[in-house]
Amino acid sequence: MSEVGSSSRIKNIVLTSPYFLLLFLVIPAGIIISHLLRLPYTLNLMLANNIGFLVIVALRLIWYLQRLRTPAWYGAENGVPAQSCMLVDSKSAIRSALHENGYRFNIANSYGERHDAGYFGTVILYAGLALLLFFGTYDNVMQFTGVVRLGIGDPKSISKPDAFADLVMGPAASPGPLPLLQIRKIILPNTQWPKGALEIGFWDKNDHMLMEGVTAPGKTLFFDGFEYSMLKFSNVAEFMVLNGMKQIVFNSLLSMLPLPKKMGEYSFHTTVDDPAFDKIKGDAWFNTDKKKMKVVLTRDGKPFLDTELELWGGNSKTQGDYTASFSRLGEFAEIRVAHVRHFMMLKIGAVVALIGGLLRLAVRPQRVWLVENESGCTAKVIGAKTRKMLEELAER
Repeated sequence: MSEVGSSSRIKNIVLTSPYFLLLFLVIPAGIIISHLLRLPYTLNLMLANNIGFLVIVALRLIWYLQRLRTPAWYGAENGVPAQSCMLVDSKSAIRSALHENGYRFNIANSYGERHDAGYFGTVILYAGLALLLFFGTYDNVMQFTGVVRLGIGDPKSISKPDAFADLVMGPAASPGPLPLLQIRKIILPNTQWPKGALEIGFWDKNDHMLMEGVTAPGKTLFFDGFEYSMLKFSNVAEFMVLNGMKQIVFNSLLSMLPLPKKMGEYSFHTTVDDPAFDKIKGDAWFNTDKKKMKVVLTRDGKPFLDTELELWGGNSKTQGDYTASFSRLGEFAEIRVAHVRHFMMLKIGAVVALIGGLLRLAVRPQRVWLVENESGCTAKVIGAKTRKMLEELAER
């Protein structure tokens, strides 16, 4: 194969072959299989795959757009079929008949095609894919999702990775640009906020308030390219049980979360199950208004403690041989901080690509290659309408 022929073949594969694009499905399929089989994998492969896919799609979009300025949109060198048919009419007669029906021929009059809406479908398809891949890749590169846990108080810096739990960052993401975050008020569950809410503020490093607002489960607050969503809040109590010899029987932090429905006067609850004290199980409930906690515990499956403690005025009580104490309380909230993703642009890209793909399938290319010989003409054809037209010419 000549160097020119080899170069042309590679060009056709990269710019026109639909099968070449199937290569970019290999890595996503491998990642899905690895996930299902719980095998190790890295999402960086997916990111590299998407970048490569975007480059090819962008090249194809540019190539197809440039072809609109030429007489032959598809081009004689692309997609030449292997099979041919013999026609008794001369090449010039066939070309004239096709020309009258809207076919455009090259200078050598050996190749002709009809300009059709299907070509625009291809352009629209690649434009939609380019839009989808560009914003999808950008969102993956800039991906930032983490959970920060704060209590009411002064603005806190969240500009370092160690301020977050469950942190996922893309290659170009960083918490550096994030403002200082403050929980100004915790709103307990009520008729307006069934799952509670947080009044939060954003501050710069010079102690200037930038913005404030309310977030709650299902209500996201947007600021400077990031979204802030309250996940839950909890009351964390320091709880200890001593025996008559002043030895520690149980000592743990109880993180109590809101109940879907109050249990009497208590609106928060947690199960008591600390691995360090595996024989002790139970439940704890909390009343936020009175700062009152009820604890019911069993040891080896047998009840041994059932008491109520108040942070102020009754935070230590003795029951039988055991003394329970509730010495400190912390009120915290978990907030999900995430870089805003361009979901609308992704949806637009997907819809545009779908419209282009359907248009391409609905309107098929009509193309013909003609080679004159002694007995008439040899034709290679793409498109049912072109084939039918040639059959009609042969029957005349």
